[in-house]
Amino acid sequence: MSTENRAKAVVQKTEGQIQEVVGNVTGDSEDKVTGQAKQTGAKIREGIEDAKEAIVDTAKQVSEKVHDAVEDVKDKLKK
Repeated sequence: MSTENRAKAVVQKTEGQIQEVVGNVTGDSEDKVTGQAKQTGAKIREGIEDAKEAIVDTAKQVSEKVHDAVEDVKDKLKK
């Protein structure tokens, strides 16, 4: 998990929300759409971080299972 990337996503989301509100208040559709795009980018960044975290967790689980299986085989060979 990258705390830095998650923090960047929060900042990007907040910037997007502010820019969207400014666009709504001023009637500037470009600001509104740009703000929405920033928020979407932040959601994508959060999704990537979630996926990376899930991959690392799964790899740890697989590693533990392989280690346990190897230990079981070693124990059986000793008998």
